Amino acid sequence: MMSLESFVRLGVSFVRTLARRAWSRESELPRFMEQYRPDGMLSAAAGDPQVLAGASRCIACGRCDAAAWELGVRDELGIAGPMAFALGASRQAGLDLSLAAHASDETLRALTAACPVAVPFVSLAALVRRRNAEYVGGHLDAPRPLLSLPPAS
Repeated sequence: MMSLESFVRLGVSFVRTLARRAWSRESELPRFMEQYRPDGMLSAAAGDPQVLAGASRCIACGRCDAAAWELGVRDELGIAGPMAFALGASRQAGLDLSLAAHASDETLRALTAACPVAVPFVSLAALVRRRNAEYVGGHLDAPRPLLSLPPAS
């Protein structure tokens, strides 16, 4: 059960947040990015949510992989293929950000045409390229080291 003191503190915090929103129309994004940039947070452009939503429509049918085989460009998006690229990029699941570096827009448009749910390969590859440039270009602080357990004796 919540104590009275906790309830009052929560209420005061809520009222402060409402007051700040009512009198200040400034975006909290710069403060958010400043807070989480050292942890590896990459910046986001205005269209990124739509691109990621389009990529998350992937149903893993494999048609883009088949189209890549037919076009002779199987490895342009990495050894795992275009389907794995779309799935990994949409879920930001440890994807090698340099995979999109060699794929041409013509190839990416052909993969989108082959996709039954129209995964936007062109804009997804552009997003991945931009984030890779930001990460590799040194605009990101080095990630904090992971804590390790002391060696067993």
